[in-house]
Amino acid sequence: ARKTSIRAEDLAEEPFVSVDPSILLRHRVDAVFGQRRVKRRLQVQVSTTALVCNMVAASVGVSIVHPFVALAFKSLVAVRQFEPAIALDYAILSRPGTPSRVTTAFQGAAVAEMARLTRSLDRDFRRSRTSQGRG
Repeated sequence: ARKTSIRAEDLAEEPFVSVDPSILLRHRVDAVFGQRRVKRRLQVQVSTTALVCNMVAASVGVSIVHPFVALAFKSLVAVRQFEPAIALDYAILSRPGTPSRVTTAFQGAAVAEMARLTRSLDRDFRRSRTSQGRG
């Protein structure tokens, strides 16, 4: 937990808490470890990233989760950037045709909130680096 960022190699043979293989993030995490030929020790597999965070908070192991979920648990677990960054895609679905005013308002609010959360995470990571003398 002392490092400001974590690489797959840092987690070699660590007890690992993972989400179900049906979740896209699991595939992307597995791909990074596979490309780097790093073996993890799967401790437990659960259905949601919130459960993953609770398991990590209970000292079951370490994990890689969506940064927005990690933000919600930052008082319970050490949150660090993972390198290389894992791309996450988002989509807002609506009925075909011209979106309603409500749909347009929701889309704008969702995009603004994601931008706010991203800025918050970036500030937290910068603070973490600065407080550890790596500004």
